[in-house]
Amino acid sequence: MPKAAPFADPSPAEQQDEPEPLLPVVLPAAPTYHVPAELDAPPRVVQDVPLEMAFNVPDLPPQMLVLRLLINELGEVDKVLIEDSSLPAAAENSIIQSFLRMRFEPGRMENMPVKSQIRIEVNLDFPADTNLSGHS
Repeated sequence: MPKAAPFADPSPAEQQDEPEPLLPVVLPAAPTYHVPAELDAPPRVVQDVPLEMAFNVPDLPPQMLVLRLLINELGEVDKVLIEDSSLPAAAENSIIQSFLRMRFEPGRMENMPVKSQIRIEVNLDFPADTNLSGHS
């Protein structure tokens, strides 16, 4: 009966030629923000956008914006998405920052607070006595 050759560690040169085994990468799933139809109770506004929020964007007529607010289980706005806008980036950023300050009673499923989302329409009327960019 032939003897088995003793096991020897591969030399460093041999180790470099062998690829490292790849481990599967499992990324966390994106959080689900439930739409109102999925909720037992939709989010309710606790702290609204300040009434004095007004913007002056030269050469733009009043317009309607549709925003989607992503609200977490604590009632804080995680993200503001502007759907279909022709506003300058500075105006969009100002609107996003204003709506991030809103607070809600969170949406609920089975009496538990959950992440939720709402769509709102905002009528932007640009008064002549304010300036969005901060330049006077």
